[in-house]
Amino acid sequence: MSAEFPERSSVTLSAFDELVAAVPALLGFYPCDSLVVIAVRERQVVCSARVDLSVARSSATELCERMRASLRSEQLTGLVLVVVTSGSETSEPPPEAEVVNAVRDGFERRGLPVKHCLWTAAIRQGAQWRCYHHPDCSGFVADPGSSPLAAAAVLAGKAAYVSREDLAASLAPADEGVLVRRGAEILAAALRDDGQQREPAALLRLV
Repeated sequence: MSAEFPERSSVTLSAFDELVAAVPALLGFYPCDSLVVIAVRERQVVCSARVDLSVARSSATELCERMRASLRSEQLTGLVLVVVTSGSETSEPPPEAEVVNAVRDGFERRGLPVKHCLWTAAIRQGAQWRCYHHPDCSGFVADPGSSPLAAAAVLAGKAAYVSREDLAASLAPADEGVLVRRGAEILAAALRDDGQQREPAALLRLV
């Protein structure tokens, strides 16, 4: 299975061990208590999305409809569902089976076949993953930090954060004082020596 990352390049993921390990690189952070939906075309990862398990439990139908609308133009061949939540590695079926079945049925009623449904307690090297509908299908998560997709992410300058909260904090606006100073510097640089504003092309280069 290959994933487009970064733009105009592809990374080969040869097994579920690597696909599960690649989730943090796909999302930008290490998820927990999450349902991750990975959309594929043939053997290529097209895109991915994540929701809290609490949302999937309470509104599986609405979730499937919303995602189907956003994936309609992608010409997909299927989806892979990955549940990340604590639970027993020996329980049968794995944790959150009712949620997985509801989401799978919801997608398939909308013409999006779900190819595989996987569970792991955590995305870390050596953690076990298991299939929901194939008892003999299981394995161990590869090293997320050295997966092919993670390496491509590092080269593209896109690191995976430890949590969603850390990712959100990285996107928080800068201190107000910093923004004011930065704005003043941009305005000053936007003026030519004669005090007139630079041409639009020059402003774009400046930004």
